[in-house]
Amino acid sequence: MPQKRLCQIGWSYHGKVEARRRTRQTGLDGRRVIIWPDNDDAGQKAASKIKQHIGHAKVIRQHGDKPKGWDLADAIDEGWTAEGILDEIKAAESEIWDQLQRRKFDPTNLTEPSIPAMTIRDRPIITRGNLLTLVAPDKSGKSHVMGAMMRSVAFGGCNLGIESTAGGRAAYCDFEQDREDFEHLIMHQVGLDVKNVSAYHLTGYGHKEAKSAIFDILRNEQDLTALFIDGYADLIGDVNDAEQSNQLVSELMAAAEKFNVAIVGVLHLNPGSEEKSRGHLGSQLGRKSQTVLQIKRDGDRRVMFTQRARKKPLDEKDGVVFEWSDQKHGFVELDFTPGDAKAFELREKRRSLLNDIILATGVTSWSVDDLDAAIMASQGCKSRQAKNIRREMVDLELFSKKGAFFVADL
Repeated sequence: MPQKRLCQIGWSYHGKVEARRRTRQTGLDGRRVIIWPDNDDAGQKAASKIKQHIGHAKVIRQHGDKPKGWDLADAIDEGWTAEGILDEIKAAESEIWDQLQRRKFDPTNLTEPSIPAMTIRDRPIITRGNLLTLVAPDKSGKSHVMGAMMRSVAFGGCNLGIESTAGGRAAYCDFEQDREDFEHLIMHQVGLDVKNVSAYHLTGYGHKEAKSAIFDILRNEQDLTALFIDGYADLIGDVNDAEQSNQLVSELMAAAEKFNVAIVGVLHLNPGSEEKSRGHLGSQLGRKSQTVLQIKRDGDRRVMFTQRARKKPLDEKDGVVFEWSDQKHGFVELDFTPGDAKAFELREKRRSLLNDIILATGVTSWSVDDLDAAIMASQGCKSRQAKNIRREMVDLELFSKKGAFFVADL
């Protein structure tokens, strides 16, 4: 039996400077080399450098569901068997080409069309295995919208324009409300049936604990259709750090696919911005989310629409309008769209102009030239603008056309 040889590779740290020291390199020649790094950025960077130095080594993948610094010793302490460790080694040794073959398009093995986990106004906004980002300014009702989404998933029905044809269980992680508001405002409006909704009050968690909690919930909550996170920024140390942001979004996407859930999270808009969400995290989520759903404040009312959508978009003019109801102790949907409201306002404005023209001219029918002249006199505008106003009034059916004359419909 050939004698086994041991090669030791160590690292020493001096402040922020990392020094690598390799000993007895010849002991690795011609041997299988597996690097199992600590489960953090530093461990991954060090493993990458060592791999470059050795050349033929393989690196164990990062574990997004494990805490920072987790390593092989922790795996053994957790009860990993030799078979489980070998599976990790085999995965590391698998060539990228083999992985690509599993992801290669196969027309004989097409994925079944997904049933949307949620829709808004009959437009699919998220399916299982994807991310949805809800963006809005502060105090715009984001948590209440998430509550409406949870009701739709867990109990059915249409809530603030949101419906779920898939149904199922929902889990909710709140990192912002105090416990009283979490229980009496958010969960009271969602419903108190813990069979359908598992809700966790996690305010005060640091970003490392928060991310670990998310993955623990995904592993242990059974039969989830959707996981709701209020909010995404609580899972990361710096929303402006590109590396942290990319890694977090990649981990969330992998988790959504692995656990077959729809992951919905909140992200604030930058102060003063109407559509740009926070930092590099916002940019990455915008690129990777199946839908970016936005809430915009309009006085006491809110309008919800899709800022970005892979499926059929919901434009702002057709968005869901809702406002606070003291009677209902929550937000209620209104039965008109922003487009309807603008059309009504324009109609009232043009009707008022028509009444002014009737009072000024003393007549109720005009030729085209006379009507344009009356509009110019009333509005103090030029001919081109008067023609546009006249066309709007015709489109709004404020006139009947009789021969060459426009007759006011009073």
